[in-house]
Amino acid sequence: MSAGPARIDPADRPAASRTWAVAAAAPGWDGPPLWLHGALPWADLLVDRGRIGALIDFGDLVGGEPATDLSVAWTAFTADT
Repeated sequence: MSAGPARIDPADRPAASRTWAVAAAAPGWDGPPLWLHGALPWADLLVDRGRIGALIDFGDLVGGEPATDLSVAWTAFTADT
């Protein structure tokens, strides 16, 4: 597992604009709030032989949109992983 996300050149404004447009066009969550980990840093993931084996630190459980849990992907994985 990587220690951080793939970096994009901050000067690449066209790529940032395209990414923003795709994200903004995605449909919103229309289901009920679900339990999720409100603050999930990559350091809370326990890895065993290259695979996520467990998650620690449930100090911030909240109800909300499940996509919030995807925030760890931006901090823990590269584009390849």
